Amino acid sequence: MSQETFTVKLDIHDNLLKSLSVNEDGIVTFTEGDKKECEQVSCDAIEDLKRYILEKDFFSLEEKYLGTECCDFVAHTVTVSIGEKTHTVYCYNTCPIYFDEIVKKIKNLWPRTIEYTGFS
Repeated sequence: MSQETFTVKLDIHDNLLKSLSVNEDGIVTFTEGDKKECEQVSCDAIEDLKRYILEKDFFSLEEKYLGTECCDFVAHTVTVSIGEKTHTVYCYNTCPIYFDEIVKKIKNLWPRTIEYTGFS
């Protein structure tokens, strides 16, 4: 892969905003309210995520997928920066399959389960 800078941020729009930030150096940061934790993951895991995002053509996804306004879903926003290129996608409930898979791959970099409380 090229030596372009690479960062990913996943915002989980739960009752209390949660975020996972992934840096090309392998630092993954989880924030929830005032709580902040960091973990180191392998550079291979970061390269795999970058490759997957590019293979699934994340940059061609629309900026918003609102789905239906039914029910209490937890929305997700993914922002990817590669070099000078940045793209953000927000999805409420009906998301493209590749978006959901990218969210899962980002969350899988975090070694602990991320608990969702929802809005109900």
